[in-house]
Amino acid sequence: MARNCSSFIMRSYDSACYRDRKDYSQAILIFLLVRYSMTQALPDGLYDKLLTDDVITELSRALHSDHYTLKDLDTGSGPRQLAEALAEQLARVLQDIAPHASGDAEQDNKASRLQVQLAFVNAVLVDLRQRLASQYPGQDHGADIRLIAAPAKSLTAVHRQRAAPSAPDTGITAPWFIHRCEDVASTIERTASRTCQ
Repeated sequence: MARNCSSFIMRSYDSACYRDRKDYSQAILIFLLVRYSMTQALPDGLYDKLLTDDVITELSRALHSDHYTLKDLDTGSGPRQLAEALAEQLARVLQDIAPHASGDAEQDNKASRLQVQLAFVNAVLVDLRQRLASQYPGQDHGADIRLIAAPAKSLTAVHRQRAAPSAPDTGITAPWFIHRCEDVASTIERTASRTCQ
């Protein structure tokens, strides 16, 4: 990127746009700022960043131990942070996974890729279940692990005695939130009814 910026500045200098010395100075300043920011993988500021091996390597390489602050994970929020870190890394891995054989059509290729991703996730879950059973034989942690059904689908509505409802045009994209709101509304209605009686 820095090389591209440098060549861009030199081309700009030769063009009519940057023949003015002031404009060329501004271009040089932009280049230096970009170059400086590239050399700082961890710029100064506040962080809420889980330490990973690459972050530790960067801290050791670029900073003195007096120039950064660490704290232990809180026992209350720690599991959530660890789970978020796992989910983030797994998502990146899944994005990089390609199907074993590309389909003829683009849609077939996407479906094949999703099947490979699903199989990978289930393999990770099976391995996790086996590890839990091995390390904690007296506890049933494996009961919390649910394999993803194939082909991959998501439940969008339950409608026993009416047609399938459509999502409201409210910009809400979290179905659990909609379902929870309905539960709260139903509870309020029942409470009000008992109070009136």
